[in-house]
Amino acid sequence: MLASKFSGRWDDSIEKDKDGNFFIDEDATVFMQLLDYLRKCDKRKNNDILIPPPVATFDFCWMLEYYDLIFSVYPHEWVPINGEGSSSVKPDHPDKPFVLNSPDSMCSFELDLDKERQRKPAHVRSFLAEFALDTKGQIGWLREGTFRDTVKMSSDAFALYLDDREFSQNSKPGKSFEVDLTECFLQGCFKVRCTWNEQCSTYHIEVVGSNPMASRSFRDKARRVPVISCTGQVTISELAYGF
Repeated sequence: MLASKFSGRWDDSIEKDKDGNFFIDEDATVFMQLLDYLRKCDKRKNNDILIPPPVATFDFCWMLEYYDLIFSVYPHEWVPINGEGSSSVKPDHPDKPFVLNSPDSMCSFELDLDKERQRKPAHVRSFLAEFALDTKGQIGWLREGTFRDTVKMSSDAFALYLDDREFSQNSKPGKSFEVDLTECFLQGCFKVRCTWNEQCSTYHIEVVGSNPMASRSFRDKARRVPVISCTGQVTISELAYGF
């Protein structure tokens, strides 16, 4: 949006002050953080010095969302944790979906923000996962920092297991809930929406279009990250963050 706005094509329509300077309706302190970051990135050119982004405050990230810059300043990707032959296709625009593929074996994917620098400045508030026909696996929330050494989600997961047709709160042994998902599977693709409500520390998993509604909630103050294990293809869209 910034590149388009100041390309020169819209100079006559951009709001200006009494002296003819372009007027940007943003908090000056917040906008200067972005301007300073972009200036340093431009000067970096081909050297190896990494440019750390500003701290991800609500005001700063809200502004980035407005200018479609959130994923440029804070890169994120679905990273394969295990499994051979798996891949994660990152979209070229924030409005386009991620596509996870693991055609031959079960693979787990975790959403990381700039894994190279181990930064996670923003936390996922909700996302929608669409499982392609005949795709198997699990989807849910895993306690942040939990070590995973198998394709099966660990004992710290709150998840929906598609194969077993049940929700499982594994942090409480034996706590599981069977659900009838027959109608959803007959429809072909299978959609699951996962949400996190920070105000009441509640994680929620819902099967979209299920009748009766197949959903479960789990209260936990510990930070959790979205994790998907699958054999097949899963499309991820409608990612939203809580800053």
